[in-house]
Amino acid sequence: MTQKIQFKQKDLAVISEAVKLSAQDSENKIRATAKNFQWWIAAVVLVCVLGFLQLLVAYFQFTSATYREYSQKKESIDLTQKINQELLNQNIKNQEIIIELEKQILNKK
Repeated sequence: MTQKIQFKQKDLAVISEAVKLSAQDSENKIRATAKNFQWWIAAVVLVCVLGFLQLLVAYFQFTSATYREYSQKKESIDLTQKINQELLNQNIKNQEIIIELEKQILNKK
């Protein structure tokens, strides 16, 4: 018992128009979704770029601070070495003076 459904030309035109509208509506929804997706991707890329730039700036600040501390310590070490060398030279001169004085004292006896 199969019944055949018969449509009139007018009914087919209405169905055809409904299918076209549905297809256009689907296409518009897909385009809108794709556009939203593109905006999300652009936002994610922008956030990643900003995060990278922030890390880069933080790295340069850390490097700068580290170099500044290194330079200050190096200057302090250089100054300490210079003072130590001057004291060593003075100590050597004092020892030479003491030796000379001892020789003079021994020669007088």
